[in-house]
Amino acid sequence: MTNRNRFLLVTILWVHCTWLWGQLHFINYTIQDGLPAENVVCAEEDNDGFMWFGTSAGVCRFDGISFIDYSSEGEGDFPGGVYVSAIEIDGDNNLWIGTEKQGIYYLNLAQNSWTHFSSNNQGYLKLRNNEVFCLYATDDGLMWYGSSNGGLGCIDIMQETHNNYDMDDLPKRNTWLNRIYDIVAIPNDDSKFYVIGQGYVYIFDKTTREYEVPVFNNEPEIKGNFVFSPQSIVNSAEDEVLLGSWDTGVKSFNFRTGLFNNIYTSEEFSSVNWRTNVHDGIKGEIWISHRQEGIVRFRMESGEYDLYKPEPYNRNGLLKGDYNAVFHSSQNHTWILTSQGISLLVPQFQAFTYHQSNVEKTNFFLDIDLIPDKRLVGSFAGENAPLKILNQDLSIASKAHFRQPNDAFQAIFETELYRDKILCLSAELLEYHLDENRLVPYSIPGLIIEGGIHDMLIDGDVVWLLIGNGSLVRYNEVTGTLKEYHFDDYNETDRDQVIYHGMALLDDQIWVATRSEIVQFNFESEQFRYFYIDNDLIVERSRGSAIKNANTLVEKIVPESSSKIWMLTSGDGVYQLAESESGIISILSHHDKSNLPQLQSPIEMVFGTNNDYWLATRNGLVHVDSTFQVFNVYGQNEGLRYSKLSQGLERIEDELYIGMPKGFAKVMIPKLLKKQDIPKVIISKVYVGGKEMKIDAEQYFEYYENDVVIEVATPIYHKAKSVIYESRLNGHSDKWQYSEAYEQIFRYEKLNPGKYQFEVRAKVPGTEWSEVNSYMFEIQPPYWNTLWFKFFVLGLLGGLGYIIYKIKLRNDLKEERIKTKLASLESQALRAQMNPHFIFNSLNSIKSLILLDRKEEGVTYLTKFSRMVRKILKHSKERYIPLKRELELLRIYLDLESLRFHQKFDFNIQVDPAVNIYNQMVPPLLIQPYVENSIWHGLLHLEGDAHLIIVVYTKDGFLYIEIEDNGIGRKASALSKPKDSIFEKKSEGMDLSKNRIDLISELAQVNIEDLERDGLPSGTRVTIKLPSYYGKEV
Repeated sequence: MTNRNRFLLVTILWVHCTWLWGQLHFINYTIQDGLPAENVVCAEEDNDGFMWFGTSAGVCRFDGISFIDYSSEGEGDFPGGVYVSAIEIDGDNNLWIGTEKQGIYYLNLAQNSWTHFSSNNQGYLKLRNNEVFCLYATDDGLMWYGSSNGGLGCIDIMQETHNNYDMDDLPKRNTWLNRIYDIVAIPNDDSKFYVIGQGYVYIFDKTTREYEVPVFNNEPEIKGNFVFSPQSIVNSAEDEVLLGSWDTGVKSFNFRTGLFNNIYTSEEFSSVNWRTNVHDGIKGEIWISHRQEGIVRFRMESGEYDLYKPEPYNRNGLLKGDYNAVFHSSQNHTWILTSQGISLLVPQFQAFTYHQSNVEKTNFFLDIDLIPDKRLVGSFAGENAPLKILNQDLSIASKAHFRQPNDAFQAIFETELYRDKILCLSAELLEYHLDENRLVPYSIPGLIIEGGIHDMLIDGDVVWLLIGNGSLVRYNEVTGTLKEYHFDDYNETDRDQVIYHGMALLDDQIWVATRSEIVQFNFESEQFRYFYIDNDLIVERSRGSAIKNANTLVEKIVPESSSKIWMLTSGDGVYQLAESESGIISILSHHDKSNLPQLQSPIEMVFGTNNDYWLATRNGLVHVDSTFQVFNVYGQNEGLRYSKLSQGLERIEDELYIGMPKGFAKVMIPKLLKKQDIPKVIISKVYVGGKEMKIDAEQYFEYYENDVVIEVATPIYHKAKSVIYESRLNGHSDKWQYSEAYEQIFRYEKLNPGKYQFEVRAKVPGTEWSEVNSYMFEIQPPYWNTLWFKFFVLGLLGGLGYIIYKIKLRNDLKEERIKTKLASLESQALRAQMNPHFIFNSLNSIKSLILLDRKEEGVTYLTKFSRMVRKILKHSKERYIPLKRELELLRIYLDLESLRFHQKFDFNIQVDPAVNIYNQMVPPLLIQPYVENSIWHGLLHLEGDAHLIIVVYTKDGFLYIEIEDNGIGRKASALSKPKDSIFEKKSEGMDLSKNRIDLISELAQVNIEDLERDGLPSGTRVTIKLPSYYGKEV
C-alpha cells in the first residue's frame, strides 16, 4: 500500500461518509422475515446458490423469499435455541455447523441425515471441547476446526478419523494458546493456512502437520500483553497481509520489508478501536467491520474508502447493531451480518443517484427540461423554491420562487422552453429569466382565465393552453394573436365528470385527456370530436350528447407519431390508439395488469431509443419493448428509494430522470439495462403423501402415493420477489403454467399411474428464461393393472379354463358312461321285471282262475296284469317319474303277487303327508326289486301271518323309502334257496337297482338291515335314501 493511499484515507473518508449516507439501498431481513433470531453470526453459500445463516438461536437456509429453519423447532433435527458460531459447506455440498456449546453438527444435504460431534461422544465423534469458533473445509475432503482450549482439530468424515494438533510447545502470549478464532487460506499455497487465536497468528502446514511461527509474530507490536490482539486476517497483496484486531484497528504487515503500518484506526467512530475485523471482498476490496459503528469498504487499488453507517429511520438503510461479519456471495452480493438481522447490498443498486429535498412537506418532482447551456430545470411541488436550476451532477446551481419563501405551498407543474424564455405552469402562467434568476407572471393580453390552467404546449411560436373552464387557447407572441375554442357544452351531470388532465400535440391536431373521455381538435377545421372507451371498444360521442358507460378513467395522452397515441388510464392500463386516413379511431393494443401488475395504473410514459418505452407507475419504473412482452421492473428491491413514483418522468439522451417523493433519481440507461445474470432454478424438495423424498434422477412411487408436492427456489436475492416461473408436468399436461415468485410450491393430486417429468424454468425482468430443470418420477400401477399381472391372470384363466375343460370333458365322458350304463341297467331292470317266469306264472294264475270258474277274479287279475305291463313299458322310456306313479306301479305289482299267492301276505304302503308325491322324482322300477325280494325270500317261506310294510318319508332334506317284512330273514332264506333257481334272478333285480342308485348320486344310499326278535330272525328292512330334490332337472 502506498503512502498516497494512506493519505487518501483521511482526506476522502468524510467526503464518502456524507455522500454515501442515504445514497445506498439495502435489503434488510430481520426476525419478522423469518430469521430464527435477530443476532446473525455467520453465513455460507452452498453449491446451489442458497444462503445459510448461523444465528444465536439456530441455523436457517434462505432462497430469497423465505427462511427455512433447520432446527428441531423448524424443519430439521438441529436442536432449537443453539448459538451457531460457524458454518461451512464442504466440497460435497454438505453443511457443517459449529456451535458455542453443543460441538459440531454435520448435515448431509442429499440424504438429509445428521451427524453430531461432541465431547460426550466416543471414537471419532468425540471433541475435546464443545465450544467451536471456526470451520475450514479443504479440497482434500477434510474439515478443520478451531475451538476453545481444544486446539486445532481435523475430521475426515469419509474415513471416520479425527485428529487434534496442540499448541502447547509454541511460544505463548497468554493462557489461551489453544483458543482458535479463525482459519484463513494462504493464497497460492494449498498446503498451508493461517491459524488466528487470541493474541497470536500461526501458519499450519497440512503436509507435515506442524505449526510455523510467521515473522510478524515476533515483532514488538504483536508480542507483549494485548498490545495487538489479532481478530482476523486477509491477504491484501502478494507480499502483504491485513490484520483486524480487538483493540488497535487494522494493521498491515509487509513480508518483504518486515514492517507494520497502521492502516485504519477508526477515527470516525465513537467506539474508537474496539473489535475491528477485516473481511475478504470482491476482487480488489477489503471490508472492515466495527462492532457497533458501521462498515467500511476499502478499495486496494485506489486507497479509497466507502463508509456505511446505520440509518435506523430508513427502512432501506444499513441496520443498526453489532456488526458481526461481512460475507460475499457468488452473485456479487454483500451480506452484512448484524445483531439485528441482515443487510444485503447489491452492486446494481448503485446505478441510481438522487437529488433529494430536505423539506418535510410532500415534495414531488414534476418536470425537468434541458436548457441550452446543458443545465437542468427541475420543477417541484410543495417547496418554497419550486424551480431549481441544477448542474449535471444534480447539485443546485440556483433556485427561484414566485411568492414569499415562507409561503405554505408553491408548485410548478411544467416547464417549457419558449423562444428566449422558460414558461412555467403553476396556478398561473409564469416566465423565468435565467440571467436574473427570477419568476414573474407571463401575461397574455385579452386572456381571462377561469378555472386555472391545466396544461401547456409549445408549437413553434404558438402557445397552447388548456383552461379549466372548458376551452383551448391559442396564442402567438410574435403576431400577438389570441383565439379561444370552447369544448362541448356539457350538461350539469357530465360537467362534474369533466376534469382536464392534459394535452398532446400531433401534427395538425390537439388531443385533450379528460377524466371520462378524450377529445380531438383539428386546427384546420377547428372542430372537436369526442371519444370514450366502453369494454375495450372506442365509441365516438356526438357533440351535445350525454356521456354513457364511460368506465375508463383517462390520466394522460402521450403522442407517438402523426397517427398514433398512447392513452394512460387509472386502473385499466395502457391503450394504443390509431387514426386511419378516413378519420376512424381504433384500438391497436391494450396492456393492463394481466401483462404486468404494475401496468394497472401508469401515470407517465416516455419513449426509449430502441423502439421501447419507460413507464412511471405507482409500483415502480417499468421498461417494456414494443410488444410489451419483455420488461424490467425497478422498485425498492432494485435500488429505487421509492416505488410510488410521481408524474415526473423525462428522458434526456441516455439519462432518465424519475420523479418520486422528496426529489428524483437519475440513472444512465445503458447502466440500468446492463444484462442481468440468468437465474438458476433449483428443485429443492419433493413430498409424496406428506413425506419428504430424496431428489434422485428418477423415483418410483406406489399407486397410492399419487399426491406429489414439488418445491422450487431461485436464489437470485436482489430480484427474488420479481422472479416468475413456468412449469409443466409432462404426462399430466404439456402446457406451461405461469406462476409468481411466491408460488414456489407445485401440487399435483390424485395422479394416475404412469411416467411423469416435472419441468420448471424461471426468469427475472430483463433476462431470458433459465435452463429447464426437471425431475422425473413414475407412479407404479397397482399390481392388478401391471402387464405381468395381466399375463399371469390370462395364463391362470387359460389354465383354469383348460382344467375346467378337461374336468367337463371327463365329467361329460363319465356322464355319458353313466347314461350308457343306466340305460343298460334300466334295460336289464325292465327285463328283470318282464322275465319269462313272472309272465308265465302270471298267465298260469289267470288260467287257473278261469278254469276254477273264478272268472271275476281272473278278469281282475288280467286287468291289473295288463295295466302293469303297460306302465312298465311306458316308464321304461323315462329316466325319472313322479313318486306317485312309482307307488301306483308298486301297488299293482303287490296286488298281483297277493292274488297269485292266494293272499299269502298282506301289505301296507304308508306315505308321510310332508312328501310331495307329485313333484318328487325317482327312477322308475326302483322299489319293486326290493319288494319282490322281500316276498320271494322272506314272506313265502314264513309259517303264519306274513306282513309287508312300505313307509315313505323325508328327513334332513332326503327322501327315505323303507321296505320292511316279517319274513324268515336273509340267512334262513339263503339256506333254503336252491341253486340255479328263480331266486337268483330275484337277487339280480335287486343288485341292478343298487347299481342304479349308486350311479345316480353319491349321496344316494341303500341300507339292508336284518331284524331280530328274542335273538331269532324276524324279518328284513331295506332303507333307500335319495336326495329329496333328486330327479329335478335344471
